[in-house]
Amino acid sequence: MTRWLVIIGFAVGPISCSSDAFFCAKDGQCVQGEVRGTCQVSGVCSFPDSDCDSGHRFGEFAGAVANMCVPEDAGTSSGAESTGSSGGVSPAETSAAETLGAADDGTTDATVSTTANSGVDSDGSESSSSGSDGSDGSSGSSGGSSSSTGGTTTGDQGLPDGSVCAVASDCASGHCATQGALGSICSECTTDADCGWGCGPPNPFSRPVAPGQCGDGALGAACEANESCDDALTCSVFLDVPGIGTFAGCGECTPEGPSCPMGQICNVNLDLPDAAGHHECVSPGSVPNGASCTLGAAFEACDMFCESVQIEGLVAIGICGECLSDDDCLGPGICISGSVQFPGGSLIHSSCS
Repeated sequence: MTRWLVIIGFAVGPISCSSDAFFCAKDGQCVQGEVRGTCQVSGVCSFPDSDCDSGHRFGEFAGAVANMCVPEDAGTSSGAESTGSSGGVSPAETSAAETLGAADDGTTDATVSTTANSGVDSDGSESSSSGSDGSDGSSGSSGGSSSSTGGTTTGDQGLPDGSVCAVASDCASGHCATQGALGSICSECTTDADCGWGCGPPNPFSRPVAPGQCGDGALGAACEANESCDDALTCSVFLDVPGIGTFAGCGECTPEGPSCPMGQICNVNLDLPDAAGHHECVSPGSVPNGASCTLGAAFEACDMFCESVQIEGLVAIGICGECLSDDDCLGPGICISGSVQFPGGSLIHSSCS
């Protein structure tokens, strides 16, 4: 049976390797001198080594598993697919991988591999990820999951948070968080039940991808349900990226209600560098340029204009800026559209030039 791999990388330049890890997409990228290696399911390279039972040892740039023997049951990417349990990639995940993975010159950077939102149980069967469905009035968060058993733990204590993983037992924390096309990362948690409060998903805007972490229920903290927030706050989705997942935070209001005091409106406050955000009550026209705004709001929160800006063509967010078109600029001015910087996720507002 076959498990398809999705490779994701923000389009910021050519493939590079660091002292921590080099992530591969196919066998041809694994070369050490004249020795050709193998791109493993985890997205790192291994090379032939007769001292290992599997006949392969991870390379020196394989991050947390560098120079360790490859487990005998590990599969390989073979450029497009790997051995293991069956499972497919949704069209949204494929779109996200293609959109975020291809730079203008056909290369990628900071890539990680995923097993299509699934884990492997101890009997070898595939287990699907799941999140809150919102049926109790709460909002689903990352849609991430953790496989419960099985796999091969590398080292006596397991992999540290931030390492690429296949199943929960690979990780020292016992939590292998999956976030759509981002892949699976050892994290502090995978659901709110793993924390005293809420659980935040892996951060797609950081390099390397940061692991999921527990929150504290305060304003802006990650959540899956209202119960994960302080009593005065409500859990609501502030960002939904196709193929990646949804992100929810504890806020003062939600677009659907509860509403804000008279004279104020509910506006989204995004902190993309930390993959955080929430909804808050603000006065119309009070939000400065460079801050986020709710698209399509009846009363704009921005001091000037709320511009629709695409995140790599996957989803639109609102950013307060100086202009929407050249007509908004004085004289022969030209309106330069806003953007979202990668890596990092900083918001750049529109400006007149």
